[in-house]
Amino acid sequence: MSHTPDFRMTVERPGRDSPSPDSQGYLYVTPFHLECGAEKKRLMVHKELMCSASPYIKDLCDKAKPLRGSSENLAGLSRFFEESLKEGNAAGINTIRVKMLINVWNGKYDVSANHKKDLRALIKNQTNSAYMNNKMRDTKNAPEGVAATNPGQDNIPDRLWLLKAVAVRKVAEALHDALKTVKRAESESIAKNPLHAVANDTLVLEDIDSATVQHLIQYIYQGTLQDKTSVLRMCELYSLAHKFRMEALQEVVMTRIITCIVNDVEVSAPDLKIEAPTSQTSEHPTPAPQISPLYPPLAIVLQYVFVTPTAPWELRNLVVETLAWCAKPSDLLAIWGKLNRKMALMLAHAVMERLTDVRLAGVELSLMERLKRADEKMANEAAN
Repeated sequence: MSHTPDFRMTVERPGRDSPSPDSQGYLYVTPFHLECGAEKKRLMVHKELMCSASPYIKDLCDKAKPLRGSSENLAGLSRFFEESLKEGNAAGINTIRVKMLINVWNGKYDVSANHKKDLRALIKNQTNSAYMNNKMRDTKNAPEGVAATNPGQDNIPDRLWLLKAVAVRKVAEALHDALKTVKRAESESIAKNPLHAVANDTLVLEDIDSATVQHLIQYIYQGTLQDKTSVLRMCELYSLAHKFRMEALQEVVMTRIITCIVNDVEVSAPDLKIEAPTSQTSEHPTPAPQISPLYPPLAIVLQYVFVTPTAPWELRNLVVETLAWCAKPSDLLAIWGKLNRKMALMLAHAVMERLTDVRLAGVELSLMERLKRADEKMANEAAN
């Protein structure tokens, strides 16, 4: 197994030093920079996390789908029409389209009032002699809402059931185009302001399906934190794993977030100090410090964990602790002006504790150890 830190997956044969008796069920990941310094640690990842047909990932998707709300609801409807419109106008596929359109009309999907109004107008326009069946169609297998007698003027399900296949197809195509417009507008909104979208409980993951999550897990080992949307996706996946107590996935995502934060950053504990900004009235003002590549992702992650109401507090603590251990003075100065009071106080407290540890103990505690102590402290306070 290579000792060079990178993000490639490697498989290691089970041996005497294997950390689990069930080693055949695990993959070994090339060591990450888990701590500040040269020490590397192996990370075991259950193989189902890297398997596209994983029931583990499917379970995550099934649990997370309700969180998508109307977005997932409409996405599924759009996919249905996209697939059905690839078919011809045979009686079987036409009946399926009609039933789905009636379900839409009956409120089974979260289609907007404006779209329903347009749908009604389109169906009425199609209901003329050119597009209607000459004889009343058999209503024995008709969906709910289709009357056995002649259709009323405003009975949309009846009108749909009487339309010829070519007219039904036109209605389905129009609704599909409208749904694509909704999805495009939603995607553009997320791209412009992903933090706002997440703060309002709009999931950034476009689709909660196995393929999307699998792609994201693979991306975790290859991507960077320079892109806002990728940061949000990783944090969101962590939040879902945390919500559903999927510990293996939590560990993978959290480790990757830490890795991105500390990657290529020179860390020296005694040098980490909050440097007061130079006064503009100074006779010899000091030039602004150079900001390292660490700054953009840290600011983004900080904003995410504090703007998102559902972000787990463990992730918030982890981000603040990582900042205290890994950031350069220039990073802290750059971020300082972008923090609200609560964030600034937490960061200052974390830095103060870190410097105290170095001075008094002479030993740098690991991030995980510090989090463990914080957990124990909170548990004791709650018990008392």
